[in-house]
Amino acid sequence: CVEKNRQIREEKWGGDHWVSIRVSPGVGGVPTVVVEAQPIPWAARAPLYRDGVRVSIPSIRRTPPECLPPRAKLHQYMNQILGDMEVKGNDPEAWSVMLDTRGYVAEGKSYNFFIVTEEGVLKTARPQYVLEGVARSTVLECAGELGIEAQECDFDVYDVYNAAEAFVSATSLCVLPVCSVNGRRLSAGVPGPISKRLQVAYSGRAGVDLVEQYLQHL
Repeated sequence: CVEKNRQIREEKWGGDHWVSIRVSPGVGGVPTVVVEAQPIPWAARAPLYRDGVRVSIPSIRRTPPECLPPRAKLHQYMNQILGDMEVKGNDPEAWSVMLDTRGYVAEGKSYNFFIVTEEGVLKTARPQYVLEGVARSTVLECAGELGIEAQECDFDVYDVYNAAEAFVSATSLCVLPVCSVNGRRLSAGVPGPISKRLQVAYSGRAGVDLVEQYLQHL
């Protein structure tokens, strides 16, 4: 199917896209499988790799694990969408990162969130409260290979404000640097030195310079 649609992909979509596979139990024991493809928004995202993304924290909290297990990869994003709508209502270019019901930093609409402390420690939310995304795991594995201390732990907005760096991760994002949180700029610049090392390591695993793929669309 991918090969059959090569011409369409290259001429209309620029050659690269992501593929989503959705599976439900279906009816009568026969699963329902939906496969869809979407072009990756290279041009729209390109400036974010140069300038960083602005993050804001909405008042809406991430659904707690007592109500819906975040470790399950579900396509029920209403909770995250409402948080993102609140953020974009104030700043259309901002990306949301939600807190959990305990007041600790959780994750974004469809991406995980990381900070780097002034001491160079990488931190992300505990897996009990966020989706253990493939990109999240890849970042943590890259950190281990690079000798960067990484912690899956509780941290709050105060910790984010005092962080040197921050970034978000997802399959199509790799490591996308954050320039500010709630209007407060981070001290290490965009990308920070550890974020840059992780971008390089992540790209090495993928076999392609993922950041350069975006930047060439500026």
